[in-house]
Amino acid sequence: MILEALDDGLSKNSAPDFHHSDQGAQYCCLEYIDKLKKNNIKISMSDKGNPFQNSITESFFKTLKYNEIYLNEYETFEEASGNIEYFIEAVYNKRRLHSSLGYLPPEEFENQFIWQNKKSEVADFKLKTLTKLNHSDSP
Repeated sequence: MILEALDDGLSKNSAPDFHHSDQGAQYCCLEYIDKLKKNNIKISMSDKGNPFQNSITESFFKTLKYNEIYLNEYETFEEASGNIEYFIEAVYNKRRLHSSLGYLPPEEFENQFIWQNKKSEVADFKLKTLTKLNHSDSP
């Protein structure tokens, strides 16, 4: 199941520079580590018994538990999986405001970041083009 989650994440997003986790057996298995290495993802693990080194993930799981899991009684694994996927994709990433992102949902923050970078690239291109044109006009 953990490999499926990794594959799903990599299919929807570009590979991150690093992957931080606790030392759980699922993150230490050779298949998982090989998949990370094949995607040029650096591996980072918390010290044993130190959840503070992974506080962002711990915070996410607290939010998932209190806003989805503890509020529902799932009849099947499929129902639980579907509800959790919906919560992450539709609620957590698209609607839930995150104080660390300026009170924007992650998807909106990412889109603004991409847009700002594209605007900056276009401005740089225009400046370089104008500079070349000005230099080519001089005798």
